[in-house]
Amino acid sequence: MLQLPTSARATDIALDELELVYAFIYARVGNRADTEDLTQQVALKAIPRLREGAPASAIRGYLFATARSVLGAIGPFLVLAGIGFLVWRRRRAPQPKHA
Repeated sequence: MLQLPTSARATDIALDELELVYAFIYARVGNRADTEDLTQQVALKAIPRLREGAPASAIRGYLFATARSVLGAIGPFLVLAGIGFLVWRRRRAPQPKHA
């Protein structure tokens, strides 16, 4: 049986975890195109820096930390991003219903 080098396994784990990162970013951005761009930025920043032999939980944590960093870089304001607009949408607490 052919065994992949450790760095290749770390990359495979990261690529599998990017689906969760995509969902995390989409929940905050709400725009498919911008979510894809931001997820790609996360992958480009995080994957080359993965440690050989890192456990999957550490890789997942690093990807999410990178995702928070990428989201933080766009800030809570309107940013022109290529063709579309990126809008940071903060979740609001539910408002009480008036009778």
